Amino acid sequence: MKIIVIGAGPGGCSAALSAARQGAQVTLVERERLGGACLNRGCIPACVLERSRRLLEEAENAAGSGVHVGRVSWSLEEILRREEMLAGMLAHGVQYLLRDGGVELLRGSASLADARHVRVQNGKNIRELEGDAVILATGSRSRKAPFPAEGGVPVVEAEHILRLEAFPQRILIVGGGPSGVELAAVCHSFGSQVTLVENCLSSQVERVSGNLAYGRAVIRGPEAERQERPVDMVLLAAGREAVTDGLELERVGLKLRDGFLPVDAYLETSRKGIYAI
Repeated sequence: MKIIVIGAGPGGCSAALSAARQGAQVTLVERERLGGACLNRGCIPACVLERSRRLLEEAENAAGSGVHVGRVSWSLEEILRREEMLAGMLAHGVQYLLRDGGVELLRGSASLADARHVRVQNGKNIRELEGDAVILATGSRSRKAPFPAEGGVPVVEAEHILRLEAFPQRILIVGGGPSGVELAAVCHSFGSQVTLVENCLSSQVERVSGNLAYGRAVIRGPEAERQERPVDMVLLAAGREAVTDGLELERVGLKLRDGFLPVDAYLETSRKGIYAI
């Protein structure tokens, strides 16, 4: 049996290795670095930032335990350099597991030609694959802002924090889940004034406006009262949506529902032979 897996994140790699162990001939397609968002832009980088945050707080409060460490300083550049090094090492580890597990790794952007054929493009090179089943494991990203944003205030996905040259003085984080709370703690420890909003029926951001010099966000509270908060950046951490760019789902008759592909109990989509995880 031939299986084509699109996306080499945790889900795609696990599916590819599991299928190969069962005797299938597996081709795994990835257009970016191995490991997906979790390894490169999500869980692992967040853990590195959280570790640095904890070390900073422990050092700053060490005198209370009789330990004097002198003046404490930190460098975002060095923290992100360490994160990049660790992510690179883990990506190399993933590549070794795939090679050792008998999975063919193919670099490029994949699109669905039909339920059994996948077209992979890498630069000018195009290759068409044929399989008995296709597994879509292209991951997710932060949902778009559920409020109007005007002017020059940056409204960015949570992953953007890994590309900062400095933490903003005032940051609004939209989303009170694990990711939002973790990022709020990190930004606060590194000097940002943080406003954390859980966008729900009782509290939500209504609009963001202003410019780089002075931005502001209007937030409606549980009693319908409105507050205006100064912001230099808005970070989106309120839910996820599937990454399907370039897959050409419409060619095989697939449509998203609430940002994701509907599947049955076996993770098969409405198109027989195409699965999504």
